[in-house]
Amino acid sequence: DQPLSVTTALQTLKLTAIDQFGNALSVLPKVTWETTAKPDGGVATGKLSSSVATVGFNKAGQYTVKATTGTVSATISFDVVQTLRAIAVSGADGRTVNPASVISVTSATSQFTTVPVDQFGAAMPGTSDIQWERITAPADAVTDIKSSGTSLRVTFDRAGTYNIRGSVGDVSVSLKMEVVQSLATIDVTPNTSKLNYGAKQVFKATGLDQFGVA
Repeated sequence: DQPLSVTTALQTLKLTAIDQFGNALSVLPKVTWETTAKPDGGVATGKLSSSVATVGFNKAGQYTVKATTGTVSATISFDVVQTLRAIAVSGADGRTVNPASVISVTSATSQFTTVPVDQFGAAMPGTSDIQWERITAPADAVTDIKSSGTSLRVTFDRAGTYNIRGSVGDVSVSLKMEVVQSLATIDVTPNTSKLNYGAKQVFKATGLDQFGVA
C-alpha cells in the first residue's frame, strides 16, 4: 500500500477492532505502539482516545508504525512531507520575536533574522525569498525595507508606529514596531565663540533624537 501523505505534525486515524465473526468491537482493547521505520532522528508517538488514534511526528520523512493489541497488529506507513507553516523572526540579539507583541525601537534602523520554517519549526532554506511590504506608518514617513537571504533591515525616518508584513506564498508574518524618540546628540549654538576676558556668552543647547529632530 502507498504510505499516507501527512503535511502536519499530527495525524488522526480511526481504529476499528474486528472480532472473529467480522463484527466491530464496541470497545477497543489496549493498543501498544511501535515505530518500525523512521528517518534519522525521527520519533513517532501514538495515543488512543476512544476509537481515535493520534500519531505525532517530530520531523519530516518516512515512518512505519505498528499498532498491536494482543496477538493482532496493524502496520501503517506515513510520508510526512515538509510543509511551510510559518516565518520565524529573531532580533539582532538572537531572541525570538513574538509577532503578537509590539517591538520597541530606539534607533533609526532595526535588524532581524527571518527564516521560513516547516510544521516542526525546522528551517526550510530552499524556500522562495520572503517578500516584505509596509502596511502602516506615520504620515509622510519613509520606510526603507531591505531583505537579503535571512537578513532583514528596516530603516525609519521618524518616530511613530510602523507595521510591515513578510510573505511566502500563503504564509505571512506581521511585525509591529514602535519607534521611540531617543536622545542621540546635543546641538549647542553658537558652536564657536571668541570672548574677551570678562565677557559673557549665552549658549543654547538642544537635544536631537536619532532622526535629528528636536
